Formats: sequence, C-alpha cells, structure tokens
Amino acid sequence: MSKNKNYLEGLKPETIGSLKEKGYYAIANKLFEKKENKPFDNGEPAHALWGMYKLFEAAEQSINIYSGKLKEQINGVDFYANTQFLKVVEKFLNKSNSTLNIISEEEIDESHPFVKLSKSKSSSDWNISIKKLKKEKYIFGNHFIVADNIGYRYELEENSGKTPKAEFNFNDAKSAQTLTRIFDILKTDSE
Repeated sequence: MSKNKNYLEGLKPETIGSLKEKGYYAIANKLFEKKENKPFDNGEPAHALWGMYKLFEAAEQSINIYSGKLKEQINGVDFYANTQFLKVVEKFLNKSNSTLNIISEEEIDESHPFVKLSKSKSSSDWNISIKKLKKEKYIFGNHFIVADNIGYRYELEENSGKTPKAEFNFNDAKSAQTLTRIFDILKTDSE
C-alpha cells in the first residue's frame, strides 16, 4: 500500500480538504456530468489523475495515450500505479470492443502496471497495445490522452520535466479527432 494520499477521493467534492480544491472538483464534475464542450485547467498531478479516471470511466471504445514515460508517480501522487485508477482501466478493458493504445517516448519497464495488465490472465480478452516511439523519429513534445474521439487531456507545453500546464475537455470532437490523427502518425513511427 502506498504512503501517498489517495487523490481519487477528489471524485466527491465534499471529501476534499481546501475550499479551492472543492471548487475545482465541483466545477470539473459538473463539466463532466453535462459533457460540456469547455476546456478547463488540468496541470496539477492530482487533477490530471482525476481527469484521466473520468476519461476511462466514460470511454466506451478507445483510449489513446501519448506519454513521455508513463510515470507511476508524479510529484508524490500515485499516478499510473494508483489502485483505484487501475480498477477503472480494467473496467474499461472489460467493455466489449474496447481498445487501449499507448505510445511512450521512453522504454516502459516490465514492472509497470500497464505492462502487467497487458500480460495478466485477463489480457487475452483485452485489446492493449504498448509501443515505444522510435528515437530517430520526430517527437511530438505535447503529451495527451484521447477518449472515444471526443474527450481529451492535452499538455499545453512541451515536456520540460516539471508539471506541465494542461487542459481537459470532455466534449470536443474536433480537437479530439485532431489528436487522434496525430496519435496515428506517431503510431506508424513506433515499435
């Protein structure tokens, strides 16, 4: 069990500590529930984890992730190693015809939770693709995740090693489809 705070408790605004955080999650939850086409700030690791959880929760068919390294932890926040997050990933993968595509700029260790998922006994029924971008090819520095060609999280600045400024939108098909086309181009340059 991790010593880090369980940041997914943010799914219920009344359980968050500060008034500022309560306001953030209340607004974000409202945008998610109404599926409004409105981008909102998402640069903090706990906020990013919440938004990715919601994208996986809502997705029916596809999730495309373009990342630098798929860090298990970001600034003390359990991220891809978060137990509740991994449960919603598994729930998504159990939906019929669901697909999870991942491209990473760096090699992903065999001990990474997503690699373990792809090799688990359930994985024979799951459609998971994990690829590494070829180093000699162009690297698109802005990382993103796209769900069902409609919702996304997009880092607004290139990877600088710090927590990037980012935005979420749960209902912007035009931007999500553009990111999917970029993902498809990167996929052809991956192994």
